[in-house]
Amino acid sequence: MCTLVGTLDGHKDSINATQFSPNGAYLASGGEDGLLLIHSINNWRPLLRFVDASPITSLMFKSQQDVRISLNETQDKIHCMAHHRRKNLLAVGCGQDVFMINYEIRGEGKSSWVVTSKTSFLPPPRPPGSSGFLSNPLARSISFLKADCLLIAYLDHGIVWLLGPEDFSSHLAYHAKGMSNVRLVPRASYAVNAEIYHRGRAAVSPNESKLAVTNLFDGVDVYSMADQSRLNSVSVDVKENVSTAVAFLSDNTVVFGGGSGVAYIAEGTPLMVTRILRHGGILYALLGQMPHSNGDV
Repeated sequence: MCTLVGTLDGHKDSINATQFSPNGAYLASGGEDGLLLIHSINNWRPLLRFVDASPITSLMFKSQQDVRISLNETQDKIHCMAHHRRKNLLAVGCGQDVFMINYEIRGEGKSSWVVTSKTSFLPPPRPPGSSGFLSNPLARSISFLKADCLLIAYLDHGIVWLLGPEDFSSHLAYHAKGMSNVRLVPRASYAVNAEIYHRGRAAVSPNESKLAVTNLFDGVDVYSMADQSRLNSVSVDVKENVSTAVAFLSDNTVVFGGGSGVAYIAEGTPLMVTRILRHGGILYALLGQMPHSNGDV
């Protein structure tokens, strides 16, 4: 049973990013208005308020403080970030490039990050025949996998890169070894109205066997990580060309956003919609998972 427990107030423009704190007690939200708000889950009211001159496009909680990393190579927006669970590695998708940042924790109380190296990964080539209606590939999703690999999804183009640890130390990596340039053939893209129906966002299942992608056309497509084949699709009402969010709650349960204030939970093998969460009048473009002792909720 799912119930509405609260509504986030305080932003004057669209909310671009949300994330729960590691202990599940707080929820951070960053907006186009440059506001970063920290909400309490008790009443969902803002406890802390930070203002920046630029829109906040991505955020994450980290135990250390006092860190500012400048990407001098680019002035583009940061689309996505991922932090390694065990190592001091931060991956940042900024503009057309992905930066791998290696850092050390120094200072009194180990409160500061000091960048020790930075690697830039160039975007992959465009798919054949796509140059007429697609811009250069942009990283829309970044995930560190358990085998110390980095998965980068260029979803507008249906391309997924899988970088191994050997690529992290390269001064300039153009492609990865092994499963480089894995291609997920879009079901709706490149067929009818290809200039409109691109890909949305991606999520990897906890056991890393599946990749779920919102397709900006009619719902979610689920792919096998082993051979990149499409396992099945879940069709729902979505807004064309709006990038809604998707997340795995378990290996066989996916929650994703839809049009007109509706979020969906799909379960089973193959996935089927089992629950519809209605809010009314808005798009579900963001999703956050609250940490729990028994897993993500």
